[in-house]
Amino acid sequence: MHFQYFLYIRVGMFKKFAVLIFVLGNSFILFSQVSFSWYPNDTLIQVIAKNTYTEMKIEQVKKNREDTLSLSIEVVESTIPSDWDGLVCVYGLCLGSILEKGKMFDMNPNSTSEENSYVRLTVNPMDSEKESIYRVRVFNKKNPKDGDTATWIINAKNANIHESQTARDFVVFPNPASNFIEIPVNHKFTSFVIFDLTGKKVFENHNLSEPSVRVDLASWKPGVYFVQFLLDAHVLASQKLIVHE
Repeated sequence: MHFQYFLYIRVGMFKKFAVLIFVLGNSFILFSQVSFSWYPNDTLIQVIAKNTYTEMKIEQVKKNREDTLSLSIEVVESTIPSDWDGLVCVYGLCLGSILEKGKMFDMNPNSTSEENSYVRLTVNPMDSEKESIYRVRVFNKKNPKDGDTATWIINAKNANIHESQTARDFVVFPNPASNFIEIPVNHKFTSFVIFDLTGKKVFENHNLSEPSVRVDLASWKPGVYFVQFLLDAHVLASQKLIVHE
């Protein structure tokens, strides 16, 4: 009699435990990304220098390259101070600011192309030395439960001597500009590329044989642009460029 009761209790506990595992397992499936993975991972931890624009990109890689994947983002956490400058870019479009918590935005559909989707956070802490967190949820528009969070953990520090010298090596002047800009060339970078706020490449130079490069802005629309300095394929630094009429 007592033995049967003991077996009943053990079996009952096992059933409850099995149900718990089933629920947790299904919750994980329902609220994790199944149509894409992260590159390099879903969390970037980075120390950035003061008064410098730093780009940090997390890519979404389709698990089935033949799928048409349309993704959206929702900002779920932001402790970035209001006096920092920067912007958020998603696949197909750059937004003009760092989105606040609760904001949502759609990426352009990432069809069968080989290019990955991405969320890119660009920040400049100005004179601030603070730590901040920025987190967005990336999800499949066709199935909102198919998604997960991407997180940037940022620590703004006072630049040391090496960082200060590096910052001076990436110069765009005049800035703001209206007619032209000059970019001094040195051995620190091998090319530079300029993008507009939509993420469209508007200028690039991979032949830095002269002491400086002059870029004519006569036909450019007024607005904000970003100049990327690269060493081979690696982005070393970014500078914001403002073009006036």
